[in-house]
Amino acid sequence: MEEPVKVKFTLQWSVLLILLAGLFSYFYVRTDGYWSSVWYPHAFTKPSRDIAHDALVKMSAKDFIALLQETSDLMISSNAVIKGWPREQDIPYLLSVVDSQDFCGVTLSAYWSILPGRHAYQTRIGMTAVTLLSAIKDGGFKIEIIYDYPANKDEILAWAREKQKTLGVDSSKFNLPIERFSKPPPP
Repeated sequence: MEEPVKVKFTLQWSVLLILLAGLFSYFYVRTDGYWSSVWYPHAFTKPSRDIAHDALVKMSAKDFIALLQETSDLMISSNAVIKGWPREQDIPYLLSVVDSQDFCGVTLSAYWSILPGRHAYQTRIGMTAVTLLSAIKDGGFKIEIIYDYPANKDEILAWAREKQKTLGVDSSKFNLPIERFSKPPPP
């Protein structure tokens, strides 16, 4: 009498496991094999873009962050530290967005021999802003994938606030909604 109950119980669990495996396979296949889109579904609605080194150094930090908001991965055609970029005049704007938790794309170098898996839009604007402030402090932007605030975030912010005082600009006037990049980056 108990035998049919065991078979029914095993059959129900088998069907449940098959359904779960199918569901996970669907997400894996649907996302080009990258699980991150399950946690960041908006990531795969943004295009990847390329930008030349010369076009990047002509951009302000504000334009760069606006571009990252419309991009999943930004491939930069440079391998070295980009000296002198961003510029000191970008400090007030960057300080105004360091607390932003909005998502933005990641930067990659076109010269890396092995590209990491698709990171797609896992970076936050505030993290990028602090990294760019660090680049100003260090004298150049090193292309890297940003997943978290730099370990010395407080030191960088204190330095930037002091530097801003010497510039004589109040960052509160920059505390406006971040404008979206409305046109493609220059070639």
